[in-house]
Amino acid sequence: MSGGGKETPRQKMIGMMYLVLTAMLALNVSAEVLNAFKLFETGLSQTARVFSEKNDATENAFRTANAENKKRVGPWLAKSLDVREKSKQLVAYIESLKVEMVKLADGAENPPSVENGKVVGERIVNVSSTEPSSNLMVRQAKGLELKNKLGEHRTYLLSMLKPNATRLINNVEKMLETKDVHSAHDGAVKPWEVGTFTDLPVIAAVPLLTKIQVDILTCEADMMSYFLSQADVGTVKIDNFDPVVQSVSDYVIRGGKFEAQIFLAASDRSLQPDVVVNGHRLQTVEGKARYEAQANSVGEQTITGSITLNGKPYPFTYRYTVAEPSVVVSPSKMNVLYRGVLNPIDVSAAGIPDSKVRISVSNGVLSRGSGQYMINPGNGMTCDVSVVAEIDGEARNMGKKTFRVKSVPQPVPEMDGIQGKTATRQQLVSSQGIRAVMPQDFDFDLKFLIKSFVVFAPIDGYVMEETAYNQMFTDKQKKIMARLQTGQRLSITEIKAVGPDGKVVDLQDLSIKVR
Repeated sequence: MSGGGKETPRQKMIGMMYLVLTAMLALNVSAEVLNAFKLFETGLSQTARVFSEKNDATENAFRTANAENKKRVGPWLAKSLDVREKSKQLVAYIESLKVEMVKLADGAENPPSVENGKVVGERIVNVSSTEPSSNLMVRQAKGLELKNKLGEHRTYLLSMLKPNATRLINNVEKMLETKDVHSAHDGAVKPWEVGTFTDLPVIAAVPLLTKIQVDILTCEADMMSYFLSQADVGTVKIDNFDPVVQSVSDYVIRGGKFEAQIFLAASDRSLQPDVVVNGHRLQTVEGKARYEAQANSVGEQTITGSITLNGKPYPFTYRYTVAEPSVVVSPSKMNVLYRGVLNPIDVSAAGIPDSKVRISVSNGVLSRGSGQYMINPGNGMTCDVSVVAEIDGEARNMGKKTFRVKSVPQPVPEMDGIQGKTATRQQLVSSQGIRAVMPQDFDFDLKFLIKSFVVFAPIDGYVMEETAYNQMFTDKQKKIMARLQTGQRLSITEIKAVGPDGKVVDLQDLSIKVR
């Protein structure tokens, strides 16, 4: 792809930019005019982002199609992802050249014109400097390296195209070409990297590199669209016919309506088969017939018929059930609701989807948990759960269930490490404190925290007592335990605990006999 020849549109644009900028510098044009070229860079950067987002959307469409037909789409998706990865690497390499060039121009390791590894054109300071472009791209041979990378990428893309994709082949060759150029300065034929970047002001070199990034993303977008078309995404190939009876619901409540679509499954909607159900011929629209029957009797119902296409009948039989209106409300824990806690309940109405079921409660607050309803009862003794279902667009009362409401049982105090009502003195001294536990037959996992308690015992004829203000034994309380003798009792009283609702409750006393 080297050698002299007719200038491409991009090369013409580069030449014009060079001439205009050289003239402006010679005439000492105002900074406001040079700032216009910063806006040019900003516009190109925005274009690059737009192409990147467009390619993201195409990739998502590819992945969706692949999920439906991996055998047909998978190989083309793999090619698309490979192109995106190679384009990403090349765009990132060019961005690194822009960053390095701006650092040379502004003379700083972290100039304000570089943010998060990307050049912000509006912040470039030394916009008219020509040395960074010549130094980096020509003398350090980064331009030659870029030329080689563009050539490799161009060859890689062209290798993936079929010979009949002439338009795309021409686009790739034009966008990524790196032919020798006629210098706009002296008319001589020079290598692409020399004629393109020699004495080019930074404010022109950076947009030029951005333009190359845009061209790479444009080629990426064209290649992805090409691969998507080769995968025949959206094409349906008919290879089988099956009779289908598709009902809104196969469980119908008495007084409701049974509704079904009966059709021959096919991709061609112009087909108009002959549909007969229970001896009655139905009208078909776009290959589908709609059947309705009033559900007046309870039990299993059967319909028979046939779908005839091009003289060939496809018989079918379909059964559905008509039932009395019913509702099932089952408590998830036990047959009562406890006030002060969230009680989970499961609610379902036979044959009716959950989205069509609505429930309400008396004497309580209803909320929706993960897959269940939650009820927090009020102060009353009972709580009614009422169920309403939407059937054929109308709200129907499905019944209600009454629950008893009880208060949460008080927790029981226990001494850490001690089972039962007796313990050795060593066990008492080794215990760290007391805790509040719920009764074993209580199914809710409630946590109560000990707030305070009093320890007392008769020592040498005197009653000694000490108070703790959390669940842990104090040192003075442990000293009392250490002086206990066999047969004496340690008493823990005035035990106060705080529940999940923040209320303080008094717990029963705890008495341990020393053995």
